[in-house]
Amino acid sequence: MNGYPETQQTAAASVAAVSAETTVNGDDNTSAVVYFLNVGWGDSHCIRLPSGHLTLIDGGDGSPLPGSGASTPMEWMQQEGAEQLDMLILTHLHENHLMCLLPLTAAKRITEAVLPYELFDLPSLDLFNGWDREDSFVQQGHQLLDSYLQLVRTLEGQGTLITYRNVYADEQSRQVWSIEGYVFEHLYPWTGDPLPAYE
Repeated sequence: MNGYPETQQTAAASVAAVSAETTVNGDDNTSAVVYFLNVGWGDSHCIRLPSGHLTLIDGGDGSPLPGSGASTPMEWMQQEGAEQLDMLILTHLHENHLMCLLPLTAAKRITEAVLPYELFDLPSLDLFNGWDREDSFVQQGHQLLDSYLQLVRTLEGQGTLITYRNVYADEQSRQVWSIEGYVFEHLYPWTGDPLPAYE
């Protein structure tokens, strides 16, 4: 498996918010657990390292279908008794990855965050010359970018150490880093991928 620790699939039917979990065995006979959260529309994964270090990757859109058994990362953290995240990773700017992170970061302490894009100036929607400002695509794009900036401001306000993913780039435009001997590789979007709806 590309030199990464071997994975084993295990069931997690006892917790409705988790659709599956995988154990990742390290070289030192310890195991990390990856929880695939059922957030409805979107993706969200929690990784608990043997030390207890907790990483959240993406958050879902915050609007799971009623009766779907879906949850939010914050509800999962409350079930697990987790008061803080050691690391938050946002892979890219789509509603179904970003929106659930806004209430979570307002309520929980985040030690470190890896974010996809450095800060940018977002003009007022009124200044979008040549665009149909009534167009729902333009409004949604503007709202998404504004939500991302709100996330960054919330993290900055609580003193979170923020790293922008390009810092981890290698010569193949991948972003690779490790925590406690476990390798994280951000596969997409790659280094230099333009900000959606902005560039």
